[in-house]
Amino acid sequence: MRIAKNVVNSGMIQGILLTDVVFPNEKVAMFNVKIKDSRENPETKKKQTYIISCTAFEKELVETLKGVVKGQLLFVRFHLTHSKSVDRKTGVTNFYDNRIADEIIPGEVLEGNQQVLIPYVNTGVCQGEFQEIFINKEDSAVAHVKMRVTHKGAGGRDYISILDFTAYGPVIKYISAYYETGDSICLIYKIETTKKAGRNIVDYVIQSLF
Repeated sequence: MRIAKNVVNSGMIQGILLTDVVFPNEKVAMFNVKIKDSRENPETKKKQTYIISCTAFEKELVETLKGVVKGQLLFVRFHLTHSKSVDRKTGVTNFYDNRIADEIIPGEVLEGNQQVLIPYVNTGVCQGEFQEIFINKEDSAVAHVKMRVTHKGAGGRDYISILDFTAYGPVIKYISAYYETGDSICLIYKIETTKKAGRNIVDYVIQSLF
C-alpha cells in the first residue's frame, strides 16, 4: 500500500531480530525487533527495552526476510496503518495497529552476548488531519490524540486510518489550545511497548510537533 503523495507517514527502527521471522503465507512476513530506549528509566536505572512487531507484504522485502536469522541486526523503515477484522462466528470486532515495512536493511548477526556497537533507532514522523484529543480523567497529564491519515492503494483507491498517539504534559496543553478538528497536524513520535495481561501494548508517544 503506497502512501499518498501529500501525506508524511514514515518511521524508522534499528535493533535486533528477536525471534525467527514468521511467514503466514508466501506473500507475508511477520517479525519482531528488540530495541533499547536512549534514556534510563528513573525507577529501574536501566534503559527500557521495547519489542516492536512489523509486517512485510512487498515481494522483495519478504524475500529479504527469508535470509535473516534470530539475533541479526535490522534497520526497518515503515509506515503506520490501523485496521479491523470481524469474527463471523461471534461478531466481535478486533482492531489492529500495524507497522508495514517499506525498506529492510539486514546487518551483522550477533553472537552470544556480543555488544551492539551501532545505535538503536526509534523515531517516526506522521502527518494528517487532527480529529480530537481525549484527556485521561484519572491522570490529566496523559492524553490520546486521534489523527486521520490517508493511504493510496495500488488501484488508486483511498484508504483511511485513524491513528492514536499518546501525549504528555505540555504537548496536551498546546494541542488543546491550537488545534481543531480537520486541522493539518504533523508530529514526531517514538514507539513504546509494555506487556499487559499477556498482550504487547503499543504506544506512539509524541515527542514534538511541527
